[in-house]
Amino acid sequence: MSDYPSVMAAVINYNGMEWLGDCLSGLAVTDYPGLEIVVIDNASRDGSAGFVKEKFSRVKLVENRVNAGFAGAANLAIDMAIARGAKYAVLLNPDIKVSGDWMRELVKAADSDERIAISMPLHYDYDGNDPDPNQMKILSDNPDFVNDRNRGEPKEIYGVNSAIGGCMMIRTDIAKSIGRFDTIYFLYAEDSDFARRAIFHGYKIVVAMNSKIMHWHKILHKDRIDRRTRFLVYRSKFIYLLKDPGKPFLHNLSQYYLNKGSGAWGIINSWAPLSNPRYLALALYTQLWILLHLPVIFFRHFKDKRAS
Repeated sequence: MSDYPSVMAAVINYNGMEWLGDCLSGLAVTDYPGLEIVVIDNASRDGSAGFVKEKFSRVKLVENRVNAGFAGAANLAIDMAIARGAKYAVLLNPDIKVSGDWMRELVKAADSDERIAISMPLHYDYDGNDPDPNQMKILSDNPDFVNDRNRGEPKEIYGVNSAIGGCMMIRTDIAKSIGRFDTIYFLYAEDSDFARRAIFHGYKIVVAMNSKIMHWHKILHKDRIDRRTRFLVYRSKFIYLLKDPGKPFLHNLSQYYLNKGSGAWGIINSWAPLSNPRYLALALYTQLWILLHLPVIFFRHFKDKRAS
């Protein structure tokens, strides 16, 4: 490329010190002119902020006083990128390792079409051996990808219908148009929600097959997920059902309560048996939370549909 669009890479960190060294070391040697690297720390309690100050003094560190969740910190990163005039903001979890031409290939894909809102690299496991199964599910919804894979003739870019927030590049002018991440999620599903909203407004989500990163991906290691995180993952699934901007809110609401297969009951019954008293309490608490927040969810749905 003769021209290098400006890019800001922001690591969204919460108690991720065990990963930060590898993540920031890879970013520091990324071959991309003018790349700005930022760490947004969500009030970590594991010494992450001190580690960045001591080991990576050239990296800009933003220390949130409270944990703003992935969505809140990501929105701050996007706003910082916009204020700096960056064309793209790359959001990364600390459990990401990068190498090679990952950034150049990612920008190349993003620049191929001005309607691309989100570009993702190809995610591998932390050892770089196997593709991330969650991303493979997203890619496999594209029949062109499946056919090309079966023929052994992959293309450089594939369109997809969802996104993985562990590492994604966002075009900042599109984020200004459709809005940032919805902080009602706090954690999990905010990436899928943002991608769905982008598609609703006529934009595209792509995977750049020649841009490769390694992702430990906490959600795949269930033994490392604490109780609060499990609750947030669970709750986010219900919010996501109600917020679909492609359908009227009343339709979403009726499907949520009446469709036993794909509505709330479908999630409840697939998660764990209701005969388990602890799970029954969780399910009831979550549905009470949803009921109390229906006005907020309705407003967010209304806002998503009418983004500029």
